[in-house]
Amino acid sequence: MPSVMKALRKDLKTLNPFTYKAIPEIPNFIKTLSPKQPVSTKKAERYYKNKRNVNKVIRQHAKTHNVTVYGNRAINSHLPRYLDKHTDDWDFFSSTPRRHAHQVERRLDKRFGGDYFRVEPAQHPGTFKVRNNITNEGVADYTKPNQRIPSTRKEGMKVAKLSWIKKQKKETLLNPSSQFRHAKDEETLTRIRVYEKQQV
Repeated sequence: MPSVMKALRKDLKTLNPFTYKAIPEIPNFIKTLSPKQPVSTKKAERYYKNKRNVNKVIRQHAKTHNVTVYGNRAINSHLPRYLDKHTDDWDFFSSTPRRHAHQVERRLDKRFGGDYFRVEPAQHPGTFKVRNNITNEGVADYTKPNQRIPSTRKEGMKVAKLSWIKKQKKETLLNPSSQFRHAKDEETLTRIRVYEKQQV
C-alpha cells in the first residue's frame, strides 16, 4: 500500500506546475494519502507555545483583506465585555473564501515554521475551514455570502452590523428547520436586548 500511495503522489506532482499550485486541494489531498502519524512532542510543544499568535495572524489578515467578521466574534465586538461569549475560532464572509482561507493557512504555517495548518471544505457549501494539525480544531471559517452584508469598522476590521445580526437571529427563530439553533440564538438576542436597554 505505501508503494501505491508513493506512486500516486509522484503522478500528481508530474502535473503542470501551474496546475499543481493553482489547485489548493491537490497538496492537501497528497497530505491525506500517507497514514496519519502521531504528532511529535516537539511539534506539539512549538504549537502550544505559539498558539497565541493564531489570532494575531488571522486578525492582521482581516485588516488588510476584503472579509467581514460575523458570528460570536462580531457580536462580542458590539457588546460590553461582560456580555461576551467565549469563542476560539473566527467566522468570515468572503467573496473568495477558498483563496482567503489558503492565504491565512500559509501565513500561519510561516509564523509557526512548518506544516501546522490545513484547509478543508466545510459541511456548509461554499465554506472553507482552516484547521490546526495538532488538535484538529478549526481556527477560522470563510464563507461566500448570498447577500450583501451591512458592516462597520472595528479595530481595523470589517464587522457585520449588530442590526443585521439581530435580524438574522430573529429569522432563524422563525424557521422550524433551524430548531437546533434556536436556544443559542435566543440567548444571543437576550444579550443584545440587555445591551440595547443600556443605550436608552
